[in-house]
Amino acid sequence: ENAVLITIDPESKVYLNISAPKDLDKLTSIIKGINTTRSLGLTDAEMEKFKTTPIIGVPFTGLKQLLNLPLQQQEKVGQPGIPVLDTLNNELVWWIDEAKKAFAGGKLIYLIKGDNNSKYPTFEAVINAMRKNEEFKYNLITSQEGAPEGTELFKELMQGN
Repeated sequence: ENAVLITIDPESKVYLNISAPKDLDKLTSIIKGINTTRSLGLTDAEMEKFKTTPIIGVPFTGLKQLLNLPLQQQEKVGQPGIPVLDTLNNELVWWIDEAKKAFAGGKLIYLIKGDNNSKYPTFEAVINAMRKNEEFKYNLITSQEGAPEGTELFKELMQGN
């Protein structure tokens, strides 16, 4: 299932994972749109690596550096989170806009996952990014423990059950 998973960690950092298992061209479309609208100067090779990058948790200024890391390092490097608290520069707005364009006419579910320690202003900023893109339907995942990827619960959540 095509999904945008937005995670807010206990330190109120925001991370993004876009899943399009059967249509990787959608991911290409998203990163090309981001590269153009935000003037990031990403190479074709860097944009290709976006398709295998599991989590984006960096500002646009750090995207090139993240995409140039080998996959094993990407998973280990501490990412500062996507900036959302500055209302004039809520970078999540751009990501949602590009995902919305890429999946236009297709099915895309939005999942917002936080834990009990996530701070409300961050949550509100994530909801505002959705609102700015006129996306009003999303699923909240608020359990103490997130569903580990690959588990039955994770698969159920991804199917929208």
